[in-house]
Amino acid sequence: MAVTGVRALERAIDTTNAWINAMCEVVHTDDRQLAWQGLRSTLQVLRDFLTPEEALDFAAQLPLLLRGAYVDGWRPSHTPVTVRTKAALLERVGEHLKVPDYDTERVVRAALSVVAAHVSAGEVGDVKSLLREEVRALWPSA
Repeated sequence: MAVTGVRALERAIDTTNAWINAMCEVVHTDDRQLAWQGLRSTLQVLRDFLTPEEALDFAAQLPLLLRGAYVDGWRPSHTPVTVRTKAALLERVGEHLKVPDYDTERVVRAALSVVAAHVSAGEVGDVKSLLREEVRALWPSA
């Protein structure tokens, strides 16, 4: 049954739920809140590693609700961030997750795996080309 009565919003909810379900499968959890937070946090930190132009190109391929979460709080004039190492990415995602003692790298790898399964290979390649090798290594192999 429709919650909103607006077909486009129902599709957006369904698509976002599919991404969250995929995240749950990859992380091996039933905690949908953790899956949402992990996906959202990874996307936002990844966004800050990209140029504003590439961040917007990437955003165009995200489902409507994830796109909103992706740009929430974004300050394009402050991106890309200066320190774009693997350690910095994991630290920033961990700060957003606010789940103590959770394997942040596992969450990031899961989120990037879900992204790679749903975003075009060309766009994923464009994003990866702007990242350091150590950060690119977090993505699933082609």
